[in-house]
Amino acid sequence: MDAKIMDLLSDVFAEAHLLCGSEGLFQSVFYHHARKYYSPEQIHREYSVNSGYIDFVLEDEDAIHAFEIKGGANGHRNSLSKMKEMEKKGKGLAHDLKKLGEFNQLEHGKTVNTWIVCIDLKSLRIAFDKKDLTGYSAMAARQGSRLAYLSQEEAVFRILDGNNEKQVALNEIKSEYSKVDPMQILSKPNFWAGYFTQTRATNGLECVHVGQFYHALREAGLGWNQCASEVFFNCNKHGTRNYYMPDFAVFGRESIGQFQLFGDHKKIVENDQFKLPYLTSVLEFKGGKSFQRQSIAKKKKDISADLDKLAYKMRPRIQAGTSALEILSSYAPPTYTMVVTDPDPRLSEFIEYSRDEYRDILDIQCG
Repeated sequence: MDAKIMDLLSDVFAEAHLLCGSEGLFQSVFYHHARKYYSPEQIHREYSVNSGYIDFVLEDEDAIHAFEIKGGANGHRNSLSKMKEMEKKGKGLAHDLKKLGEFNQLEHGKTVNTWIVCIDLKSLRIAFDKKDLTGYSAMAARQGSRLAYLSQEEAVFRILDGNNEKQVALNEIKSEYSKVDPMQILSKPNFWAGYFTQTRATNGLECVHVGQFYHALREAGLGWNQCASEVFFNCNKHGTRNYYMPDFAVFGRESIGQFQLFGDHKKIVENDQFKLPYLTSVLEFKGGKSFQRQSIAKKKKDISADLDKLAYKMRPRIQAGTSALEILSSYAPPTYTMVVTDPDPRLSEFIEYSRDEYRDILDIQCG
């Protein structure tokens, strides 16, 4: 097995062992660690094959590696549990492995390695048992792929290649939390200038820009417990399934990295008390290839919808949720930011108008 890929998986699983969040969060973690070993030009997102899109493709001079990332929280449920239920409908891991199989059949002119990477969450009940691992490993082998699997109940991760299994001890993560104040980063024009330089250079999809933002925050010194994409909030609405999920959220140093909703398919147990006291910034993103192809009228409409979501849906519910938790008077309410990564000059007047309209409610960063 490729030593660099094993180092990458070791880095990803070490942090994934500590986190609970959406699949999008784990994709951001993967991108962040991939940047240690690959340049942005060597990392491809949503790579197209006949049956859909592959999460990540990493290119070396003599090899190419494809990854599907599966796991995390689907609302209040373990995503892997839901994936198992979807197998009969042809939408489970079998579908993702089919995409990897199609990738293996393409002519790449170099060695090809394909991986299905699964992350099983302890707090949402572990989904895969030994029988599942055996079955999915065999299924992966038939498509020419390997299965990399982490259960948060274990101190190892597993590499399964057909009938062969290798257990690898998890790397240790520094126990002390970051000493960096997120607002010291997010308030600096130089941070945003550097970030928008990256988004303009890659011209990727919106999910790429979100991953780059996560990476930029981590590079600036924020810890694994401080930033997450697709964070689930209930905001003190026990018994409902009306989740509120911003594209990205940033947290203070004391956050414990529990970004999902605790519970199962029968009962929702909120965990806003682990998030809201430490929430420092809520962000929505608009941009990327698909967005850039839209008409100017559609772009303005979509940005307006996200501005409305931030200002009049997320913001009052977060305020109500923090008030209900009786947080100390020293608590500082979070900032709300609309991030537009589309450099279309036709948006300039609209952005300035929106900045004026929302001046006392939220910020707009545009690159």
